[in-house]
Parts: sequence; structure tokens; C-alpha cells
Amino acid sequence: MTRGMLFTLLTAYSTLSFAALPPFFQDAKEMKAILDNKIVADKITSGRPIQSIERMPSDSNTRWQITVGPDSECRLMVQILPAPMSLTEPGATMVGPVPFEIQVGDLQCRSLDKKKATPTYEERKEED
Repeated sequence: MTRGMLFTLLTAYSTLSFAALPPFFQDAKEMKAILDNKIVADKITSGRPIQSIERMPSDSNTRWQITVGPDSECRLMVQILPAPMSLTEPGATMVGPVPFEIQVGDLQCRSLDKKKATPTYEERKEED
């Protein structure tokens, strides 16, 4: 009887300990939230295509770098911050995705030599 109870307790504890989403699914949820974020959309809505979204190494919170522009001339840093946990149920375990908030940085663009830069649609239209 003691072994059965010990097995049940250990199984229940390990199930509660590992109830958060696996990293692949958590990253996918974060990327979708970033792309759906109005502040992100407002900052990169200048006709620049998204070239890449890359998770950056970080010591604490998750950081994502969005590279935009035909020549990848602009970068936008987005940080994922853990959302405050509810204080109503101390010791409660979390099941499912980790709740988070998004903090959007400033769009950083480098100037490009016009001869090397890929012309925009408007610039190509003016040349014709």
C-alpha cells in the first residue's frame, strides 16, 4: 500500500511540475502574439517586408529580433516579459502556455547607399 501511494504522489507531482507548453509551442505562441501586436504592426507598416524573426540569446526574458526592409536595413527588438501571476491561489500550478506581455522597442534603421539599396516600388516606378 505504501509503494502504491508513493508512486501516485510522485506521478501527480511530476505531472504538475511539467504542465507548461514545450518550448516549440511556446515560441510559436510568442511569435504569433508578436505578429498580431498592433504596436509592432504600426512600427513596421511603412511598406517594408519582414525578412526574418529571430529569437535572440538572453539571460532572463526572451527577446526577438524582427528584421525588415528589402535589404534588411531595419531591426525591431521585442521582449517577452512574464505576466504577473495571480495572487488569489498561492501555490497553484500552471497548466498550458506561460502567460506573457510584449514590450516593443524602437525601430532601428541604418542608412543605405542608394546605389546598393534595392529600390522600392515607387522608386522603380519613377525610373520608368
